[in-house]
Amino acid sequence: MTENFYRTERYKPDHTTYAGELTQFDFEGHHTMATMAQRIRTAIAFDKQCEKNIKSRKNQKQWEEKKNVIKTS
Repeated sequence: MTENFYRTERYKPDHTTYAGELTQFDFEGHHTMATMAQRIRTAIAFDKQCEKNIKSRKNQKQWEEKKNVIKTS
């Protein structure tokens, strides 16, 4: 008799994205599709803004490093 074993990868949470906030409203069960969709859109917008901020900080840091190299030359 052959036994089937199903293997899955271990779950690795992605801490680089924002999953939203949990509120008492979440546990009351009065969500509509519209409220759920709005909360998802809000979390995605927050993630996108965070990505823009990270890129902006990296660009600012690179610009400052180039500026310092030019001054020391």
